[in-house]
Amino acid sequence: MKYKISLPSAYVPDRECCFAAMAPEFRGNVDLIDNAAPNKNIGVSRAWNQTATKVLEENLDWLIILSTSVIFGAKGGMDFIQALAEREGHTVVEAMAIEGQLFGWHYLAFSRECLERVGLFDENLPVYFGDIDYSLRIQRAYNIDGRQQQLWEKAPVDCEDLGMARSNKLAGVNDPAEPRINYFQTKWGKHPGSWQEEGYPAPFNDPSNDIKYWPEIQYERDQV
Repeated sequence: MKYKISLPSAYVPDRECCFAAMAPEFRGNVDLIDNAAPNKNIGVSRAWNQTATKVLEENLDWLIILSTSVIFGAKGGMDFIQALAEREGHTVVEAMAIEGQLFGWHYLAFSRECLERVGLFDENLPVYFGDIDYSLRIQRAYNIDGRQQQLWEKAPVDCEDLGMARSNKLAGVNDPAEPRINYFQTKWGKHPGSWQEEGYPAPFNDPSNDIKYWPEIQYERDQV
């Protein structure tokens, strides 16, 4: 099984702790993307796409998305790799912590088939909207209604997310994110906070709006 791990971070201490807790074999597959400095910060979605493109070009099996707030247990992440090896044919696999807490989108894997079918992450959206966007696109691409239980598998992993106690996960969702909120509403017909409701009325109902990826919109990017 061949895989690549995307690890973008603007929080250097978190990244160093996360990296140190990895097993050597796991660490050797990490695509470490330095978002710590303003002139280097390419944004999380763009960083994910950088690694996703390598997965597609190199014909790898899995793209693993990892948050630097995740700290591994004794197996250093290799228990998740073993779980992926046992889940051939699945679309998305999410880590479920054995101890502590781990939430979705902090440690999960997308199959190459999923990337080929759904496309890259939308770089117009920050991570806190991009995850909702991609979930909806998975549902759309696989023609399923409601949540994605049919595609989304969980695998127990010895790790925990030390960062969930902080309040920075949704930083900038209010006024600074307004252009992105407008963009999301234009794209899906509802505010991104509506994901737990009935659904979105008419996503991608314009033939010019490719389901796989929208072209970059023009606004000033945050470099925080």
